[in-house]
Amino acid sequence: MIKPRRHVGASSGGLELMGITSRVDMYFTFDSAVNLQELLCVMENGTWEQSSEAVQECFDFLSMEEASESKATYLVHPLLDLLCVRNKSVAKANVLNRMTGLMVQDMDIYPDFGVTPSIAAASQQSSCRYQVWRTAMIERLDDLLVLLEEDEATAVQTIYALHLLQCEDERVEAGLLETTLHTKSARIRLNGLLALTDWRRRAGKPYNPAIAFGQAHSDALYEAMRAVCMCLTAGQQVRAHDWSHLLRGVELPRIDRMTFPWADGSPAACCAQAARIAMTRMGWERDQRAWWWKECLSETVKAHRLRSRTITWECGQAEVQWDEEWLQWNWNGPMLIADNMLQSLFLDGEAVGAFHEQCTAVREALKVLAHQQIESPNASKYGVKHLLYPLNFKV
Repeated sequence: MIKPRRHVGASSGGLELMGITSRVDMYFTFDSAVNLQELLCVMENGTWEQSSEAVQECFDFLSMEEASESKATYLVHPLLDLLCVRNKSVAKANVLNRMTGLMVQDMDIYPDFGVTPSIAAASQQSSCRYQVWRTAMIERLDDLLVLLEEDEATAVQTIYALHLLQCEDERVEAGLLETTLHTKSARIRLNGLLALTDWRRRAGKPYNPAIAFGQAHSDALYEAMRAVCMCLTAGQQVRAHDWSHLLRGVELPRIDRMTFPWADGSPAACCAQAARIAMTRMGWERDQRAWWWKECLSETVKAHRLRSRTITWECGQAEVQWDEEWLQWNWNGPMLIADNMLQSLFLDGEAVGAFHEQCTAVREALKVLAHQQIESPNASKYGVKHLLYPLNFKV
C-alpha cells in the first residue's frame, strides 16, 4: 500500500490531513484495510506518481465493493474538489478516467453512442450511484469545464466525462466548441468533435462535421471518426466514402483510454454504433442493413485475427485458450460489431421467428457470427439466442 505523507501537528502529535482531505469526515475510513482519507491525502499532496498510484488503489477498492453497501456516493465531492486543485501534481486525468469507468459500470441504461455496455449482472450495478455522481458533476459543471484548459490527457478525460453526463446545458456546447476551435492538440480536437457532434445530435441542432474536421487527414482513426460524426449528424448525407471509412475503422485496434476513452478505447465500437444510428435515421430496410453488417463483421474478424494473441491456460489436465483482448476488456472487436449488428437487425419490438424464416441477407450475416464462434452476451436481450445454435445452420 502507498505510504502517504504525514504532517505531524505540534499539539496533537497525530496525522493531520492537508487541504481538501482535512474536511473529509471519518466515515470515509470504512470498515476495511483501505484508509480512503490517507489515499485522498496522497492524491492531493504527493508527487504525480504517488497521486496516480493512490487513485488506482482507491478506485480498485471502490470497484470491488458490493454495490448495495457502497459508500462511494460520498466520495464524489472530495474527488471533484481534488480536480479543482491548482498548481499541484494531482493525477487529474487518472481520477477522471476511473470516475467515468465507475459511472459506466453502474449504468443500467446506456447512451446509444460512446459507451460499451457492461456485461456484469444487474445485481452488481448501482444506477443510484451513477445518478448521484451525475447530479454532483452537473452541479459543478463550471469547474469541470475549466479542466478543458489543462493538459491533453486531462482535457480528453473531461470531454468524455461531459459526454457521459448526457447534459443538454448549453455551457457544455460552448465549452466543447471553444476547445475544439483553439486547441493545438489533434487528440483533444478529435475527442472534442465527437462529443460536440453527439451533443448537437441529441439537442437537435444542425451541424456539419465535415467542415469542422477540415482537410483530409493521414491518420486512419481521424478519418474514421470523421465518418462517425457524419453518421451521427441528422440532416447530413452519409456519402459512400464515409461508409468505406467506417469499414476501415472497424479494423482498428483498441487504443489507450487516456487518449481515446470512447467505448473503452474501441474505435470499432464507435464505428458500429454510428452505422447503426445512421441506418435507422436513413430508413434502411433489414436486408440492406444485413448485407452491410455481414461485410463489416467479416472485415473485423480478419483484422482481429491478424493482431490478437491467444493465451493458453492449464486447467488440471486440460488446456483452455482465451483471446487476450477479451481477457483485458471483456469485449473484443468482433463481439462489439456482432452486438451492434444484432441490435440493428432485431431490436425493433417484433417477435423473432426461426432461422429459416429470416431473409437471405440476415441468414448470411448470422452464419458469419456462428461460424466464427463470436460470443454474443446480449443475444437473449435481443431475442435471438435461439438463432445462434450451430444446429440451426444445417438448414
